[in-house]
Amino acid sequence: MGDAQKYAADLAQWQVKSGFWTLDELIDRTEQVLQDNGNITAEDAKTQAVQIVAPLWHQQLAAERSWPKDQKTIAEKFAAAFDTLHKDHKIPARMNFTCCRTCGVSEIGIGLEEGEKPVGYAFFHEQTTESFVQYPGSSIMIYYGTWKGSALTSEDVGKIVVQVLTEAGLSVDWDGNGNKAIEVDCEEWRKRLIEEESDLYY
Repeated sequence: MGDAQKYAADLAQWQVKSGFWTLDELIDRTEQVLQDNGNITAEDAKTQAVQIVAPLWHQQLAAERSWPKDQKTIAEKFAAAFDTLHKDHKIPARMNFTCCRTCGVSEIGIGLEEGEKPVGYAFFHEQTTESFVQYPGSSIMIYYGTWKGSALTSEDVGKIVVQVLTEAGLSVDWDGNGNKAIEVDCEEWRKRLIEEESDLYY
């Protein structure tokens, strides 16, 4: 396996385990990585991308079958907490959102409903996802803040985020400083894959 293929395979491995992308999306992402990092045709890149991603996908599906169905995973607790933050507290909250903190803060308002008046925001970004998926036991770093015109301070938003995450059954660490990220323990990230009918072709 060449350097480009190894790099693409390393990326695909954590991206599959994260559960945030469909199989088609993962193949497209891997194909692009191969084209960007090696001298390869589009056709060969697509073939190699399928060869890299499909086995990882099916391996992850097999792993999912061993997960207890009567116990919520950390990912499911996060999804419930973030849904509550948005619906009940007017704090849009997103998982695996953008590539980094800077982009997340600048783009968090995209996709909000017309007339919606959020008072704060919360998210973790793709770099954080890569870290906690690759290194079980590490923390999920939650970035948050207030919205222009909101009566809440960053500390106020942080307190609400911590409360909702804790009520969802997550272990949270935060010292109350509005300039510091909220850390959530992640012993093992388990998010079920997004399955589609087109997966049958692979």
